[in-house]
Amino acid sequence: MNVLGGTQRMVMDGAHFDQLTKRLSRRRIMQGLGTALVGGTLAALGQSGNATAAKSGRCKSTPGACETCKKGKCNKKNGKKQCKAGKITAKAEGTVCSGGACQSGRCVAPDGTVLTPDRGGGTGPPPPASQGVTVTCPHGANDIRSLGNDRVAQTFTAPVSGQLTSAEIPTTGVSAGAGIRVEIRTLDGAGVPTPTALASDQIDNLPSTPLGEERTLRARFAPAASVQEGTGYALVLTVVDPKRGFGVFSRVEDPCPGQAFFDSFADGRFEPFDVADDFVFSVAIVD
Repeated sequence: MNVLGGTQRMVMDGAHFDQLTKRLSRRRIMQGLGTALVGGTLAALGQSGNATAAKSGRCKSTPGACETCKKGKCNKKNGKKQCKAGKITAKAEGTVCSGGACQSGRCVAPDGTVLTPDRGGGTGPPPPASQGVTVTCPHGANDIRSLGNDRVAQTFTAPVSGQLTSAEIPTTGVSAGAGIRVEIRTLDGAGVPTPTALASDQIDNLPSTPLGEERTLRARFAPAASVQEGTGYALVLTVVDPKRGFGVFSRVEDPCPGQAFFDSFADGRFEPFDVADDFVFSVAIVD
């Protein structure tokens, strides 16, 4: 304590000093016991949550309004059931939530306000806004449909450095139950996609999209791909089961930067489409 206006002195006899010492010692003991009890209680709660997850495969925490718990696999070892803890994943895009619809595991209002789901389904304040850009080759009047390839790619140049977090690709002619793996890959010196993937996402069990109709394929990369300003990359789509096909929309007359490629049998041999072709796509980069 700071004393203003002079020096404060206190005189204490031996008896008072002994009583004060005892009180202080007892206070320290009680504080120590309180800390130990709180710590022990928290540890016990943590161990209880881990034990529950180990026996049931449940998630250790409660999923939010736009999340779901995917239970972990269970096996028997030495006659005892052991399970991996469940994993919290985002609900399907567009799932209805309180006040809006789910997008990337968050509840978003119709006006774009993000209602971040707390663990347990509540809503909290929106997260800090990130500055970002979108690299896109939009639809045009000269769109055509590109089909019959197990793998396709579109190159682009990152206009800023940051984290590439998502991609959207309009698709058509998708077979029911098809799965598509979406990757961000590096380019070689000739500007051709390499086998090196910086980020990937796989979307399985896609619904049928008849030829001529359109459905947007949305990929979310976690972890995101770190990209550098002025460096070229490739957005690569590969069908998981070659028996189930898919198609993308492409534009002629070279309306967008970059180059479209195809790898007919997904064996790593990329060939350019007509030099004037580009796929319709968009990717999001945040700082």
